[in-house]
Amino acid sequence: MYMGLNNLFAIVISDGSALLIKGGSIKPEYHWWKREASTYQTVRDILKRMGISTRIYYHEKYLDAIYKRSKKLRYLKYIKATRFLADKLYNRGIRKPYIDYPMMLS
Repeated sequence: MYMGLNNLFAIVISDGSALLIKGGSIKPEYHWWKREASTYQTVRDILKRMGISTRIYYHEKYLDAIYKRSKKLRYLKYIKATRFLADKLYNRGIRKPYIDYPMMLS
């Protein structure tokens, strides 16, 4: 099982079927917060070079954007996607999933 932005989960079930859960809805959210943080960082750096003291405000906004990005991604990836995966597996009749890391990737 690999958790990324393009494919959240790639699952092979013992009966031979496979499941691929895409992360397409997470990508725009990630890029929006990344762009937001880079905007605040740019403004902060410009104000710092000019010697303007309001850069502290933009530094706080930058840190807030980074925090919100990680918080939102954590919610979307780990809570919402895992809940969706658990429902899918339960509906297929799998009551006890085993999570393993492929040896070829390590």
